[in-house]
Amino acid sequence: MAKSVKILFAVLVAAVLLPGAVSFAAQSPTPYPAAYWVNGALQKDASSLPPALDGFKLYFYKAPSNGFVPTFDYAVASSDASGNFSLNALEDLGLTPLTQATYYFGAQKKDFTVGGVLRSWGINETPIAISQADIDSGYKNLAAALTTLVEGAGLVPSGEFSGMTISREGDAPGSNINVVWDPAKFGGTNPKIFVMTGNGWGQYSKEFVPNVWYQVFDGNALVGGYPAHFGSFTVNTTTYTLTHNAQVGTVGSTSSPEVYYKGYAGTVTGGSPDDLPAFAGAPAVGKTNILLRDEYNAICYPLRTIDYSLGNIIGDQMQTGDQIHYWDYTSQGYQLLTKTTGWPAHTFQTIEGMFVYLVKGPTARYEYLTMVGNAGGFVTDPTVNFGDKYNLTGYPYPLRKTAPEVGIIPTEGDQLHQWDSAGQTFALTTFVGGSWNDLSVATFNLANGKFYYVPVGNAKTPWVLKF
Repeated sequence: MAKSVKILFAVLVAAVLLPGAVSFAAQSPTPYPAAYWVNGALQKDASSLPPALDGFKLYFYKAPSNGFVPTFDYAVASSDASGNFSLNALEDLGLTPLTQATYYFGAQKKDFTVGGVLRSWGINETPIAISQADIDSGYKNLAAALTTLVEGAGLVPSGEFSGMTISREGDAPGSNINVVWDPAKFGGTNPKIFVMTGNGWGQYSKEFVPNVWYQVFDGNALVGGYPAHFGSFTVNTTTYTLTHNAQVGTVGSTSSPEVYYKGYAGTVTGGSPDDLPAFAGAPAVGKTNILLRDEYNAICYPLRTIDYSLGNIIGDQMQTGDQIHYWDYTSQGYQLLTKTTGWPAHTFQTIEGMFVYLVKGPTARYEYLTMVGNAGGFVTDPTVNFGDKYNLTGYPYPLRKTAPEVGIIPTEGDQLHQWDSAGQTFALTTFVGGSWNDLSVATFNLANGKFYYVPVGNAKTPWVLKF
């Protein structure tokens, strides 16, 4: 059975929960440099195109992504008006020191209208050899031959990002959710849109389930027949936008803890898709409303996006003085981000957990943090390599699954630590005798952040993430 651990990771968080404490325990300095810069300047092609150089997203990453925008182990930056860019590879790659190896660089494809014609430019996936001299210098300047934009080239979002996007219309409680579709990805016509809700545990289903998925849009107009707790929708077929009204920062009779939206190009009979395999493979996006309480809450981002920056994931939600505590695996301590007029710049990794701290007020705070993104899996299951001791992690899908189901292969003595925000304590489970001694603690609910502990000397089998 799980045991509440009142002395919470004495080595880790000695001062975290002292009365009145606002910040986590101080950490020792990282033994690695604070930055490794990859610098360059975008160049126009021989025709002096594209017409502008600003706003291109540049990526530097560890493993080939086969021409897709990387979603794992990457650094990203945007070009300025002159085309200049600098990526901090150390910070965004998780403070992992670079090695003598081949990394990859590319620019995401960007569209422009030139002479009334839609055209695009970018830079395809390009191998970048990092030598010991590069490492010693602390930076890598990319030659112009590597940073020249090419028409029709560029990294593109992976298949599960194609066709639909989702965003918060605003960050204030009661704001709307907007789902936008691209008709070109649905055979040149508007898709049928289906919606499902969940109770906040992680109930997404990519397959069609009757009385779970309901059609709300038939490609021309809204349709009825869905449950009252779905709330209300509006649609604009000129801007290709389905608006789900009053969904941000609130859970109630017309706003659920989790909502998913699927665009389907096939035919429908009696409210059910006729091509079930096509429905299962259709693009889906979602929004999750995660309950936060006073003080500490352990969460992770439970969806997919091409922008894992704090500004995109959380935006302007939460109050001045609230904090995000992320884990520095190298020094085994926390780094703090505090909201002032906004959040500091920071980019998270796909499987990274975090602690959200709500400053206590005169009355108890119960707030919902709304996160939006893609609900599908990776094109290729990514691999996570746990380090010795503590790893603050999470499962990046809106599904409730146990540690064995998500692909974790533990070694005897490994541990999972789950935070209880209500009691402000940890529960602990250990892998003993070939199984977890409390599978409830080894279960990833929606947006759970957990510590995975690997005793020094234990074998570390890479975690291949399973959807």
